[in-house]
Amino acid sequence: MRRKIAALAIVGSLLASCAGSGTTVIGSIIEVSGDLVQVDSFTVLSEGVAHTFIPEEGGTFSIPLPHLRDHLRLGEAVEVTFVEVDGVLIASDVVDADPHR
Repeated sequence: MRRKIAALAIVGSLLASCAGSGTTVIGSIIEVSGDLVQVDSFTVLSEGVAHTFIPEEGGTFSIPLPHLRDHLRLGEAVEVTFVEVDGVLIASDVVDADPHR
């Protein structure tokens, strides 16, 4: 399973670099999977729909992914840029959401 996820992350990385900025979603973090220094996946609730993301392997994110646990605890929103590959949502960036949007 990890190999498939890693392969999808690589494909997603290539697609993201070719496709431009990707799609975005804004919402609240409702789950973070992984350990204290690595995030394997995270789930964002946006407009009543839960979106589970796999971070792009080797990606450079605007915020450190372990910071997502703070967002989970505090209920602060994030904005996720992603591509979908074979039904898997691959996050290419995560930023603190603008609370004034």
